Amino acid sequence: MSSTKKRNPLHLTFCNSKVAASEINMSNVLNYFCNPENPFYDLNSVNYLIKAHNIKTLPEKDLLRGMAGIQYILWYSRGTFHVIMKLKRNRTGEVNPLSYYYVIDGVIQQAPDMFSIIQSRLLGSLEPLRNAFGELCNCSRFTIAQGYFWEFKNKKDKKKVVKKEEKHESDEVQEQRSTPFQKINTQTIFRQLVKEMPVDDALERAIEDERCIAGETKSVEPEFKKPKNPTRTHNVPRSNVH
Repeated sequence: MSSTKKRNPLHLTFCNSKVAASEINMSNVLNYFCNPENPFYDLNSVNYLIKAHNIKTLPEKDLLRGMAGIQYILWYSRGTFHVIMKLKRNRTGEVNPLSYYYVIDGVIQQAPDMFSIIQSRLLGSLEPLRNAFGELCNCSRFTIAQGYFWEFKNKKDKKKVVKKEEKHESDEVQEQRSTPFQKINTQTIFRQLVKEMPVDDALERAIEDERCIAGETKSVEPEFKKPKNPTRTHNVPRSNVH
């Protein structure tokens, strides 16, 4: 018993294998809960006192209302789900709830209190926040030229990034690698090429080519050069065939 008392009651459950779960209903669920083997059942309660002395002068509900001390009552019941409330009743009739217990398909367990729920939620949220903060700290970078910036590294197990985003990132990397001196030199080279090969001439040539293909230009017949000394044709006498 000492080992069970030290354990957290939220981690304990009780089930009486001698009673089938289908037999538990609204009328007998309180008797099922008030089992001396149940770790949630207080033997100093008024319920145990009534059963120990076999008091049957009044219904159990009426007896509990007229007595002071720790009591167990049925708070809610629907189907195979029941809620037992543990309370403390004063002599003046004032009731102070202490804890609630669920009875689900014959299994009894203590309902968590508000403090345990909030504590569990906070502890569950602190770990992801700590991991996220650590990831952000690892991605933070600083250089004299750029100042502070973020550098996110894609992990192997993550999905591939969209092609547009990859192209945008590659363009940014290429821009960062080039120096201002290189940018100025390339711009001057482009300007010199435009002066030597104007864009207007290239457009006019392209338009003329399109017109030739479409048949808009007049077709010119090829002219052959005439020979300087044309050869004279002589009449060859036909031979008389006898």
